[in-house]
Amino acid sequence: MATMEETDSTRRSSTFFNQSTLPRLPIPTLEETLEKFPGVVSSLQNSSQNNETKQLVKEFLEGDGPKLQELLVRYDKSRKFGSYVEEFWNEAYLAPDCSTVLNLNPFFVLEDGPDAKNANDQILRAASLTFASIKMASFLRHEEMPPDVFHGSPLCMDQFKVCLYTLLKIANFVYGAVCFLGVS
Repeated sequence: MATMEETDSTRRSSTFFNQSTLPRLPIPTLEETLEKFPGVVSSLQNSSQNNETKQLVKEFLEGDGPKLQELLVRYDKSRKFGSYVEEFWNEAYLAPDCSTVLNLNPFFVLEDGPDAKNANDQILRAASLTFASIKMASFLRHEEMPPDVFHGSPLCMDQFKVCLYTLLKIANFVYGAVCFLGVS
């Protein structure tokens, strides 16, 4: 029989142990967001387009912006769990019936594997990736994966609950269906 210390230690290493203690994702003020926006898109625009963006930002701040910001804040307060971006993230990444990794994640890089002898053999590399994926899925399903930590602070692990390894995307010509598989 496990001692109280062992049980507590096991719970602390559980993948989702910290979820209820994490702070909510803060919503930046409308002014903070709009102040940054022209600079963020400036590398994608010429100076004329960026000046137009700055004008549109000003109009948005004086027009619909405050009302939409208030609706966003209200929406966030109505959510008992999760982040205000969670539902939008699910729509953006899970609803399309195309390959999410290749089409929606421009930063995805398949690095060289740790085993150099598999590097030039596609079958061995594919088998290694498949094995590692199944192993990770097993750790997640049994909540044996330690929570991610950044500079001593726990990170949200919810994306592992409903996205990775528990999701089946079914292509449909009319509407792409997303099915969540039961974790067992």
